Amino acid sequence: MKFSLAAMAARRRRSRRPITFAPILITKAQAESLAAIYLTILEPWGRAHEMLAPVYSRELAQLSDVSVRLTKDSPSDLGATTDAIAQAINRLVLELTPQLQRWAFRVEEWHRGKWVRAVLAGVEIDLDTIIGAFDVRETIDAFLARNTSLIRDINEQARGRIADAVLRGYQQRSPISEVSKEIREAAGMARKRARRVAADQTVKLASALDRERQRQAGLGHWKWRHSHKLHPRPEHVARDGKIYTDKTAPEDEPGELPFCGCVRQGVLIFNGGEL
Repeated sequence: MKFSLAAMAARRRRSRRPITFAPILITKAQAESLAAIYLTILEPWGRAHEMLAPVYSRELAQLSDVSVRLTKDSPSDLGATTDAIAQAINRLVLELTPQLQRWAFRVEEWHRGKWVRAVLAGVEIDLDTIIGAFDVRETIDAFLARNTSLIRDINEQARGRIADAVLRGYQQRSPISEVSKEIREAAGMARKRARRVAADQTVKLASALDRERQRQAGLGHWKWRHSHKLHPRPEHVARDGKIYTDKTAPEDEPGELPFCGCVRQGVLIFNGGEL
């Protein structure tokens, strides 16, 4: 706890009724902004069929040469080209890390402003000079490390699928049109996964910031706000509106499970106050 919001509010208010602060809801634009960074890193896979097609055609043509066929067991040039694309993407990850950092700190600044306004509206206390980005640096660093790992994982998954498509086509002597189609489909799957992961990670950063800001203020209670998504988890629907403490909370808190959009709302309980 960095400060006691309850103690600060008690000096200003006669009422001791519990206060539930407004929820901080992530925006679609923020998720799309993170997705754009993911997609920039994956963009080379979108051109993979253009790079692999001439190599594949050359390798396939060489199979008609008996002398080549007797000494060539695998499409080494194709594997080298695929690996080169993967390595280029790994270099992109390092180059785009500053973009991830800027995105994360923009979200933190937006979230902090929302939290300051929520507290100001709820208890008429301005936290603007009390809290800052430095308070949640560990949360930001953990987010950056996790997202760098996720981007690398998406890259490796795309590389594996594309390499499998190329090798399968080579072994079956498939025409380049069929192999190119599979390569494009694999790249498309990577882009779709990147969008889903970016949306989920945006929520997870906001959820982590919710927890950190509330704990800094000494808020021991919070309310579960259900996301009202189209296909919610039944247990999350059942928790909607219920108030928890860190001791009574379920194993999974709002926003923790994959693609959970639930939100944790801070609740201020005064000493001697009742829910």
